[in-house]
Amino acid sequence: MVLSSDDPAAHRKQCTLCGTPRDVLIRCQVDDTNKWHMICPGKCWQDVSGGVEDGDGSNPYYRYGGMWKNRHADVTAKKPKKVKERHKTMNSPFNWTDNEHKYTTNDRVLFKGQVWVCRKTHNSSDKEAPDQAIALWKQDDKATVSDGG
Repeated sequence: MVLSSDDPAAHRKQCTLCGTPRDVLIRCQVDDTNKWHMICPGKCWQDVSGGVEDGDGSNPYYRYGGMWKNRHADVTAKKPKKVKERHKTMNSPFNWTDNEHKYTTNDRVLFKGQVWVCRKTHNSSDKEAPDQAIALWKQDDKATVSDGG
């Protein structure tokens, strides 16, 4: 059977892990090859990322690269409202510490009354305080001290 180009199923892409054709995939790196993979947003993505866009640290090679959606299908690649709310709560700034804490990209911390955003995943130390390590941190100008909780 030949599928016409108007058929949404003809434009699906396969998950590079399980091979299932999908209308929505997550682009990410998952191993030491640094190749971009298209991963289905179900179990495959949970397995490689820990269920977190920026990874949970369990896979050192994981890197999020955005969403792909089949524009011929009636689907959305937007996050459901409950996921957005959970993500917003998780992104509330917490107090910065130099006691061997792992900070990942986009973590928000409260340091000396200011909110800072992590630029690069790293382990904390007193030499990498947000006001000293500009390669690792940037001040969040949009945040207010009340965002600190």
